[in-house]
Amino acid sequence: MEQEVKNIFNIRISSPFWETLARVYLQKYSQNRLDLAGVLFLLPNRRACQALTAAFIRLQGMQPTILPQMTPIAELDDDEIFFNGFNLSEAFREERPTIGKEERLFIFSRLIMSKPNDFGLKQISLAQALSLAIDLAKLIDTACSQGLSFDKLQDLVPEKYATHWQETLKLLKIITEYWPQILAERKAVDCCDLKNRLLFHQAALWQKEKTQQNVVAAGITACFPSVVALLKSIRELPRGEIYFAGIDRFADNSYWDAVDETHPLYENKILLELLGINRKSVIDISAPLRPERERFISEIMRPAPVSDKWRNLPSDFNITRATSGISFINCNTQRDEALAIALKMREALNYPEKTAALITYDRNLARRVAAELERFDIKVDDSAGIPLSLSPVGVFLRLIAEAAEDCESETKFITLLKHPFMLCGQDAADFRKKAYAYETAMRQKGKSPMPPVLESFFYQIKISLKNLAETLQNPQTEFGEILEQHIVLAETLASSADNAGKSLLWRGDAGRSAANFITKILTSADTLGKIHGKDYLPLLCELMGMESVRTNYGTHPRLSILGPIEARLCHFDYVILGEANEGIWPKAAQADMWMSRPMKKDFGFSLPEKAVGILGADLCCFLASENVIITRAERVDGVPMKKSRWLLRTETVLKALGSNIEALKADEFYILANRLDTPASSCPIKAPAPCPPVYARPRRLSASGIDLLIQDPYSVFAKYILKLYPLDDLDKEPDQRDYGTLVHAIIEEFNNIYPGDIPENIQDILLELGKKHFQTMQLSKELEAFWRPKFEKTAEWIAATEKEYRGQVRKVNNETNGEITYQLPGGDFTFTAKADRIDVLKDGSINIIDYKTGKIPSKKQVMSGHALQLPLEGLIASKGGFTGIINNKVQKLIYWQLGSGTLEIQPDEEDILAKSEEYLLKLITTFDFETTPYHSRPTPKFIPKNKDYDHLARIKEWSVQEEGDNNDG
Repeated sequence: MEQEVKNIFNIRISSPFWETLARVYLQKYSQNRLDLAGVLFLLPNRRACQALTAAFIRLQGMQPTILPQMTPIAELDDDEIFFNGFNLSEAFREERPTIGKEERLFIFSRLIMSKPNDFGLKQISLAQALSLAIDLAKLIDTACSQGLSFDKLQDLVPEKYATHWQETLKLLKIITEYWPQILAERKAVDCCDLKNRLLFHQAALWQKEKTQQNVVAAGITACFPSVVALLKSIRELPRGEIYFAGIDRFADNSYWDAVDETHPLYENKILLELLGINRKSVIDISAPLRPERERFISEIMRPAPVSDKWRNLPSDFNITRATSGISFINCNTQRDEALAIALKMREALNYPEKTAALITYDRNLARRVAAELERFDIKVDDSAGIPLSLSPVGVFLRLIAEAAEDCESETKFITLLKHPFMLCGQDAADFRKKAYAYETAMRQKGKSPMPPVLESFFYQIKISLKNLAETLQNPQTEFGEILEQHIVLAETLASSADNAGKSLLWRGDAGRSAANFITKILTSADTLGKIHGKDYLPLLCELMGMESVRTNYGTHPRLSILGPIEARLCHFDYVILGEANEGIWPKAAQADMWMSRPMKKDFGFSLPEKAVGILGADLCCFLASENVIITRAERVDGVPMKKSRWLLRTETVLKALGSNIEALKADEFYILANRLDTPASSCPIKAPAPCPPVYARPRRLSASGIDLLIQDPYSVFAKYILKLYPLDDLDKEPDQRDYGTLVHAIIEEFNNIYPGDIPENIQDILLELGKKHFQTMQLSKELEAFWRPKFEKTAEWIAATEKEYRGQVRKVNNETNGEITYQLPGGDFTFTAKADRIDVLKDGSINIIDYKTGKIPSKKQVMSGHALQLPLEGLIASKGGFTGIINNKVQKLIYWQLGSGTLEIQPDEEDILAKSEEYLLKLITTFDFETTPYHSRPTPKFIPKNKDYDHLARIKEWSVQEEGDNNDG
């Protein structure tokens, strides 16, 4: 049996780490609590310091608590490096200041921007350069922490790697070679390097002086050289102590020897080897709370080379006790999963003093759960917060820049007007009314004029945006100047009638975070120097995405949403492991932009798989908690998901022990999540069937209105009775309707020039006219490239058709208005029409032609009365109802499907005009009865192209009920 090491301890994973540690030291210093203030704890991170502080306070209850000194060795800030309880020499006190994070990123960005070809790009944007700079900074910090020198880059053989990596390696050599020189020029030092030297110095100092201070290293697993040196010196101190977390007592020698980089025990294994400690000599500070659970977890994590032991698991394995407290929730979608988790967290609050935490890497799931908890009026502490770019202040700044960058876009301008911070010196209610009135006017261009006062007010806002726009168009502008101008404009636009914009914009958690962020950026802005204005917005968004906004007050004290790193070694009564799918547990490895996997291996970096082992170690601690809920969604954003490798291992071990995952399922929360929003009863709605009084019904309809009345009477009710008209889209891109209007205009101009005989070069003339109209429309290059060849084909077709047809025509009449009135029981009713073209033939008769750039109706539709536009025009013409057309003998009704074909109908064929007249009079007479409803889509076979009123008719709610479609979208 190995001899026990007196100052090296282990806390079992089923015991709450920080509570156990705090209890040990409260007992140790129970006789003189003042001496506890002299103890120095070296902890992994700030969250660990908070957790240990909370554990001391919780165990003391209502008694006054004297806390020990605590230092997070992985998160020392520049300001606190010399105020952390370490004993520093005078030489260290004269150390140069560390270079700022933002300043370093800006320097790297500038260097990268100067070498875009090394990334296979002719040109690289500043935002892309910043993203690469972030990766480069991480690479340099990792190399520094692992004690690797970039001098080793000379040993890498470029020919071993792909061409792209060879070029990247060249740039990496340049940057890392000049980085020390840059620091020297700026009289600064790299923060990571300073921390390393500080830790080495402190280790040497403790080793030399053998301090009598009680120094405790707890929960540290990092195997960096500086950390290992510090731990070695602590081990040799008279009162130095080291506390490990979760050394597996169920792992035999073959198990231990098979542990590799992907295993949860790897860091503990390597650290013990570096410290020269045998794992069996480490003392357990307390008995495990759940030994069966620890044994179960050990089997789940059994290394692959010894996994054959699963076939012969001991018969004394108590699977019931091992899995008591573990439950599994399998959901269809992430929305169901988020709601089920929220319900479980809400249930935890029913038990006094119980705490619950969702632990996940999936930020979408975290935000969904936080949103679902708000339905119970619970605001939860999300440790990651939200990116500043998604906060109200961040969105406001982005919208200002977007509106300034594209001053011609009404969409971006009106989006800015709708932001809650946008007040422009007005009372909030007054400004919202003006913004609504402005948007309404812009969506009704040409229909109603905008009041001059309103137009002048918003014109002044646009002028202020144009000042920033001019700066953004400048190819060489100081980054700091643009940012300052942007912030001044934001404060001006955010000012209200009573308060300055400064007091409104920078308040609250998001406002304070934004103010600190802008201060830091402005401090380092000179480093970036002059930039192209077009790079400003992407760069700002990238920078804001790096900054997080966390809620400081108002969150529930017993609920948390954490990432695995923040939750490490923390204790909660209910631990929820969210999204147990591959890619989350474990998180997918991110590709490095600077070094490929072979390059990293040759350089000496740890393999990416090591992160899997670290997360696995965290998972073991979480699974050892008293109550654990594992959740996953079968699909995320419609994509099928694979179960986590650790969940599959759990299923395998359960199966080997004669159980299965079904025994752990807790379906009640999933069922409740599905039922929560289901109404107690539902009353299916029926299709609308309004019956307005006769006097309110229209007494005048155009040919298109008649077609609408036949196909969708409800649209006639909404348009002509309720007087509801669709608003125009803002910055609408030209569509097929606009193409049809364009072609109509070209043909109309041609016919006006040549109303009778036509020249031989028809196609050339049409193309020349088309060129003029295309220029007038100012189409985008992409759309013109699509429309122009299409028109050329249409022009060729028109030329061929006209040459064959025009010989019988005496005169062409374009866009001719006509109407006819009938006396009906409900009162006079007028049918109106505007014919695309009425041709007076040489024999005195007329042809009526309707152009279609899209699909034309079939002859069957026309003859059956479901497409009455041309028959109605023929009827009006036969009654002499068209202005300027004295001929009333209609020879043909013709549809021209431009570029494709024609459809000709003889009026005496089946007596189409008389039948159409009879049908029209019968139709209007029917609707003259007050009991006749305006149905929505009475004939589903003939759905109108115009769908402006479908949402008012709520078609999607009632049209599928008979099919039993219960899709929730």
